[in-house]
Amino acid sequence: MSPIELLAMESQEQHRRYHELFGLNPVGGDGLRDIARRARELSLREREVRQGVIDLNFSTAVTG
Repeated sequence: MSPIELLAMESQEQHRRYHELFGLNPVGGDGLRDIARRARELSLREREVRQGVIDLNFSTAVTG
């Protein structure tokens, strides 16, 4: 296989990996926007859960 053919194959493989990671439009960043949206949602959920635990006035002390 010539170096040009090998380069073309590697380029196609890289494009395939980007497509898997970032969706149909890797250049436009649609996949990255989706990842950022999901990260914001997860962060909000984490804050809600954390606040819920704080609101419970949770303590490791055992009283009786």
